[in-house]
Amino acid sequence: MATAYDFTFSLVLQLYALELNSPNMFIRLSSLLACVASALYVFSIYFVIKLSQMKKYAFNNNVIQTKYGSIFDGIKINEFSKYLNAILLIKKLIFMLLLIFAYEFPIFQTVSITLLSTSMSLFYILFNPLEDKLEYFKQLFSEVSISFTLLSITILTCDFELLYFSYEIRQYFGWGCIFFMSSILCIQLGIDGFQQWKFLFKKYKQIKRLAQQILGVFQQNNKVTAQSSVFY
Repeated sequence: MATAYDFTFSLVLQLYALELNSPNMFIRLSSLLACVASALYVFSIYFVIKLSQMKKYAFNNNVIQTKYGSIFDGIKINEFSKYLNAILLIKKLIFMLLLIFAYEFPIFQTVSITLLSTSMSLFYILFNPLEDKLEYFKQLFSEVSISFTLLSITILTCDFELLYFSYEIRQYFGWGCIFFMSSILCIQLGIDGFQQWKFLFKKYKQIKRLAQQILGVFQQNNKVTAQSSVFY
């Protein structure tokens, strides 16, 4: 999902500058590839939605798990939670469309993106779609913080037109944005660090257990060899 932002950004940016009738062959080719990539992206959303509509027992099928298990990894298979990845793909697409195509309408752009982020926060709160509690807290905290940051930016954008707030109040909103974004970074680094430490500790225990088993086999072989030499 992390690469979806990069892919969607380059895709929508190319659509914004679409020139299928350009005399330049490279521009025409780039525009054509953007159209194909757009179709593939929309199809991938449709495909994930169709997979999410499977019955609950189908998700436990070994064949389904092998083919598509990664799509639903860590997601609760509930009525709405199972659509999380499809919703994230749609959200990323809408976000990029607003970011690029609504560039000349800043108030509409910021308000729409704020509503988009707020809707995602409500989805996390209402449906709790993730199995891992730490990951859920990280995603929820990040989304809520982004919503507050965007709300502050929206207020500042509107104030840029209305000139209602004083310079000091605008500074407070600016510091609020910095605080929320910094808190996202701190929380994500902290939780990711803990998860990595937990993973490494688990792997260490497995390696230690394996090493003990190997040593046990060698020790048993040495005992057998020693006993055999006594009889000779």
